[in-house]
Amino acid sequence: FLSTSRLIAAKPMLLRLLLLALPLVFGQNGTQPEDFSLLFCISGASTKPPRTFETISPSTGKVVQKGKTFQYTYDAQGLSSIDDRRGIYYMIGRNESRRDILLVGISTDTGDLLSETPLPFLREAFVGVGEYVDTNSHTGHSYCTGRSEKDGKTHELWDIDPVNHKKKLIANVGDRSLIEVLGGVSVYDPGFGVEWIQLARNDSGRILLRFYGYDVNTGFLVNIIDDQMGMSSMEYDLNTQRIFGMGASVVGKDIVLSLVRFDSDTVSFHKVADIPDYHLVMDIEFAINHRARKAYAFMSKQKPAAGESHRYRRPTKPVHGGPPMPSFDLVTISLDTGKVLHSVPYCKNIFGCPWSVEYQ
Repeated sequence: FLSTSRLIAAKPMLLRLLLLALPLVFGQNGTQPEDFSLLFCISGASTKPPRTFETISPSTGKVVQKGKTFQYTYDAQGLSSIDDRRGIYYMIGRNESRRDILLVGISTDTGDLLSETPLPFLREAFVGVGEYVDTNSHTGHSYCTGRSEKDGKTHELWDIDPVNHKKKLIANVGDRSLIEVLGGVSVYDPGFGVEWIQLARNDSGRILLRFYGYDVNTGFLVNIIDDQMGMSSMEYDLNTQRIFGMGASVVGKDIVLSLVRFDSDTVSFHKVADIPDYHLVMDIEFAINHRARKAYAFMSKQKPAAGESHRYRRPTKPVHGGPPMPSFDLVTISLDTGKVLHSVPYCKNIFGCPWSVEYQ
């Protein structure tokens, strides 16, 4: 394994419509309009279930409403996706009583559990490493990737219908020599019908992060590209029909975080802008409001220790001794310019941060 050092509340629909219908008003300094967006997340106040499905405000950093609780652990940090047409939040979770791996669907309007679909993945010692989920809002299906429960070696990409629980194998991903990435990234590009999956490969002792792109209709391997930008999160933007995410580069002795755009048509990465002052970002926890042209991420101004990565992930249990764990802000970033528009303190340490974040 490769470690790169990584409800909704029963919210009435009327409340959401009213919030979205409010005109933009300016903050106290008269420069930035208040953000009435709502983000969906799973609470992270504990390392064990039950979890709570919550709505949070990126403007205040406060929980707007709390929903129902669920007896699931995340198979890995950030394994969630959203069907914004049907208002369904999906996550890969492990039922604490049965210990099976499930695709779990939760209503974003009522917080009710809508579906549980067993996934044909190996239950690994390192829970959730090498597993991914993305949702096709057009079909209502989810694309789930994990290590095969049959041979325990091959990664498989599956088309999951959460309504009738039917499963269709799309493709075997890469080959058996691939290394799983803790906090790995995936994204579905509906414009090209391609699912991009981040895995690693040992190239004569040199570990390379790569993206494998598969046509979800044919299972054909469209392309393999090196991760040139150190991507720790990726989401599809409906407006530009491009993919955005957080990347990083080393400048001198410092790690510089950047907002990055990826084009599936040209298969190329483009830096939008560097993001000053922040040095750590929570893996995968990245959401896009394509209407308002904003992105949301949990970031820290604390610099990583020598030899550590910019990609921060939740430890499995509290760490005693050593340097204090960093605190994280909920940061709002312009998708067009990469400028930080707003930030608010959110969690004093990693265990208070959400386990995922999605925008609808």
